[in-house]
Amino acid sequence: MKLDKDGFMINMETGTRAVMYICDPVKHTYCSKYGCLHLNKPHGVCDSTLIAEFQADGTDPFWVRVLGTEDIESERVTVQYEDEVYT
Repeated sequence: MKLDKDGFMINMETGTRAVMYICDPVKHTYCSKYGCLHLNKPHGVCDSTLIAEFQADGTDPFWVRVLGTEDIESERVTVQYEDEVYT
């Protein structure tokens, strides 16, 4: 995982901030759902996706800013579309 100067996760293919979406596990046909929070899996740690077509209805895209190293502390910040590259 690469972070920009402000601590946001970077999409390694584009060099821009990674846009994340709250996942709809019914729509997300590629996922094994092993750690899915939505389905109350015992090892549930995941509720988001990088793939817009699997976004839960009525939710907004967001960026993830890593705040610390303990248990990967992070926050979700609503996406504000810009043409900048954040490397």
